[in-house]
Amino acid sequence: MSFKNLKQFAASTDAQAFAIGAVLLIMIAVTATTIYLSINAPIETKECEFLHSTEVTDDFVALRSTISSLIHAESSVAYNSVPIKLTPTKESFIALPLASGTLSFSPNEGNISVRLSESGDGSPGIWTLDNFTGNYSLKYGNVNDTTGNLSLSGPPYASACIESIGNNTGSNSTVYGNITWHALTSPPATEIIMKVRTALDANMTKSTPWVEVENGTNLSTIFPTLNGHRYVQFRAELITWEPSKTPTLINVSIDYSHKNVIFANTSGTIRFKSSYHYFPNQVITYENGAVIKSQDDQEFIRLRPPLDLGFNISFQNVSANRTRINISLVNLTGANVAGRAGEATLVRLLRINNKTVSDGFFYSNMTLTVNSSYSHGIEKWFNKTLEKELNSSYYNVTANHTTGMVEIELYAKEQGIELYLEEATIGVEM
Repeated sequence: MSFKNLKQFAASTDAQAFAIGAVLLIMIAVTATTIYLSINAPIETKECEFLHSTEVTDDFVALRSTISSLIHAESSVAYNSVPIKLTPTKESFIALPLASGTLSFSPNEGNISVRLSESGDGSPGIWTLDNFTGNYSLKYGNVNDTTGNLSLSGPPYASACIESIGNNTGSNSTVYGNITWHALTSPPATEIIMKVRTALDANMTKSTPWVEVENGTNLSTIFPTLNGHRYVQFRAELITWEPSKTPTLINVSIDYSHKNVIFANTSGTIRFKSSYHYFPNQVITYENGAVIKSQDDQEFIRLRPPLDLGFNISFQNVSANRTRINISLVNLTGANVAGRAGEATLVRLLRINNKTVSDGFFYSNMTLTVNSSYSHGIEKWFNKTLEKELNSSYYNVTANHTTGMVEIELYAKEQGIELYLEEATIGVEM
């Protein structure tokens, strides 16, 4: 081989070596990049998805706080809005395309009802008092009941007040109807003012306050609620402004029936569903005062410190004879909204009404029924909350996870269950 051929062969070998080296370097770089991305891309994606999940949860906590502030706002017309971030605020150059989520509203999901455990058969009843002799106590003044009717003693006439005996309707599953009475008066000289109250016991020791009623009033429509009390009592005030004239009360009747007594029934769910890569099937929900984060079969009720107990229900063992329950239910109403995507969705909230159903009144055994997609978490929360406050003999929690129903039965102590119950209705628009 000539010197020239040797030189050409050497040059060719160097070129080949360079080419092979370049290929190896490229392969090493590609492999290193692949390894780096395979390690860091999932980490970055997870971090972004976790951050977004935390932001949405915070948005839902803000949503709950806003609803709470609307319920207790002094203004008669109260409204506000809360933005929910549906896409992550952080973008990644090496991560997988970031998944966002959808927001939906259903007014028919997440039902909670508060009712008496005792239920009736719907049988009607009526209490009529048309002979007042011995069926009342005199509170002040003097009256004449010798004829069976009730009138002021005199003349000259003045004023008097009587209270009837507590009538036993026969069951705590009592739903009251109309109160009517027949009287003879000479307007504007005379008047009869009628009031009514109810209680669990015949002595009326834990009764509702006296409420003035008009003739023909449906007692189920007035505040405070009277349903669920076995005993009913009326108070008649006979008044005259003319000494020669007296009002005469002839009879008083109160209609009632024995039915299933439901104090409150609310529903409504606002739900965020993600399409994350590394947190599949994650859902964040506002439902009846609670923010629930669920991941597959794991459900966590997020509490807002220090005293907000998720479903705005608290139990207190006041004494050996009494249990106090505070319940604040939120009813969400509006048009159903299917899953809505985008960068953010503004949830508009309007308070429609807020009413006190029971202001510390006493009732017998009571049942809370919760229908929810998150029955596992709700069952766990109620068991954990109740065991801190009540002896196990005074409550029972059962769950049917197939139907999503959780029932909390509360058994009355000697003095009964002291119930504070408020119900608010909030309009939702997206």
